[in-house]
Amino acid sequence: MDLVLLGTGADGHCASLFPESPEAAFTGNDAYVGKSSESAVTCTLGGFLNNAKQVVVSASGNGRALMVLGALSKGASSPMPAAQVRGRDVTWFVDDDSFAEYAEVVLKRRN
Repeated sequence: MDLVLLGTGADGHCASLFPESPEAAFTGNDAYVGKSSESAVTCTLGGFLNNAKQVVVSASGNGRALMVLGALSKGASSPMPAAQVRGRDVTWFVDDDSFAEYAEVVLKRRN
């Protein structure tokens, strides 16, 4: 796949992959399409989404501030699927509200 655009939730879910769901834990290298809820179909990160040439993660709004902090500071060690997004080229779209906690905690620590 050339491009994947992922929306996120305040709990760190993306692509209908929710923290601690069986689909989020799947680590196989093959694409897996499974029913993650009554109304959504998804693919795994490891076998499908993370193999895209470019991944764009959208996370805006104050309700996502703690998620952005956790996802960007903990990376793959976080249980949030959004934090486990990899790929050849990953871009996070954030706004002032969703980036505020990260800027306050992580960037100030680096300076």
